[in-house]
Amino acid sequence: GPTSFLLAPSAMAARQGGAGLVAACQAAGVTQLCLVRHANAAPLPSATPTRKDQPHHWKRDDQMRVLTSKGQDQCARASPWFSALPIRIIISSPARRASDTAVGMAYEAGGVTCALRMVEGIHPAGMSETCESLFESMGYGPLRKFYEVEGGSEAFRDYGNAVCMEILAQSSSFSEGEGTCVAIFGHAVFLNAIAYEILEAVGGKQATMDQLLDMDLGETEGIYVDLQLGGIVKKTAAPLGGLSLTAACQAVGVTQVIFIRHANAAPLPSTTPERKDKPHDWKREDQLRVLTDKGQEQCKQAGAAWFSSLPVRCIISSPARRASDTAANMAAHIETEETKVDALALQMVEGIHPAGMSEICEVLFETMGYGPLRNFYAAEGGEAAFRDYADRVCTNISQVAFGEGPRFVIAVFGHAVFLNAIALEVCLAAGCSMDTVDELFDMDLGETQGILVDLAKNGEVQLMKA
Repeated sequence: GPTSFLLAPSAMAARQGGAGLVAACQAAGVTQLCLVRHANAAPLPSATPTRKDQPHHWKRDDQMRVLTSKGQDQCARASPWFSALPIRIIISSPARRASDTAVGMAYEAGGVTCALRMVEGIHPAGMSETCESLFESMGYGPLRKFYEVEGGSEAFRDYGNAVCMEILAQSSSFSEGEGTCVAIFGHAVFLNAIAYEILEAVGGKQATMDQLLDMDLGETEGIYVDLQLGGIVKKTAAPLGGLSLTAACQAVGVTQVIFIRHANAAPLPSTTPERKDKPHDWKREDQLRVLTDKGQEQCKQAGAAWFSSLPVRCIISSPARRASDTAANMAAHIETEETKVDALALQMVEGIHPAGMSEICEVLFETMGYGPLRNFYAAEGGEAAFRDYADRVCTNISQVAFGEGPRFVIAVFGHAVFLNAIALEVCLAAGCSMDTVDELFDMDLGETQGILVDLAKNGEVQLMKA
């Protein structure tokens, strides 16, 4: 049984499970893993003994829990994103709610016809007393919460390592079948713990590890891990960021959002380290780049030509200087009867500057350079990564106080194709047409040009330029 993996912590000092599993994947041509949380399930029967009194009975009863009708609906809603993955094999916890979710999302959707194999340890019962008692006392939540408790990080890392070893023991089956993705169906924060070992083994950067520690998986949501790029994406049936942003706008009478690319800026100093070597130093240097004389002139022209005529209520910017300076310079050209609006508060939203937000997006941008969003969506893993990035930024922007008053436009200053990705989430949430999606895919923003999204017209877009 799985007990053979319950080694004393000292024996686990060098955790090799993640590295072994990654090597097996690479050898078999598997380039992605997707760890999926099971759908909504019926609670334990009231007659179930407590886990600490009768752990075996408790485990058996827990494994028998079936999906509710809500859970079955969740599977149906999640099956489109899941069946779009190139699945080679599905591995599941032996708990019925996990294997039934796999069946509901994969087979009933008709998109997937691969083998389903059980791995005992993905169901955490009996695997680690520390993990189980922490989960019982602390409830659901992101992995970071458990890592911060005394003994928590060691226990969850040992658990993740042990499960990687068990999956590795089944890895001869990876060479069967087509696709390049192994799917793993299991349980809440325990999936993050497994993913943590895998991500560490592929050299995941600190920002990506932090993203994983803070990712709180909902039912039928997945952690998609790109083994080649060392990046992760949250897979979900309906990204909610665009919806929260449009709702926040509606609540205070904002009907238009304009996304503006910063003006021409000085290049990085030649002494800047490579991003992959020193991501923090690189990010700091990139954020300090200032506008050139050409950039200052662009701001004047755009301010006079179109920006000054917009009834802007609130200005939001990436923390990069080239974006916030563009905002300040363009806003300096706004005058209205009531006030000179350079007094408009400039609010920073960290994630609009993409550094450290998504390893996959950053690597794609480095290799492909500037260009329309369509190119990035077409790259392997690109669509999922850019949607996930934009979804998180929309959520962050929706938490800004937009203020009140008669003016009804929010201006967001940021970076190239990343703005198209954010605008797309807003347009989709506003119910835009496929024509609008195509426009956003192909709109290659120049410096100080803007994408004006009209929420009152189902997210129609217009390119604003001098």
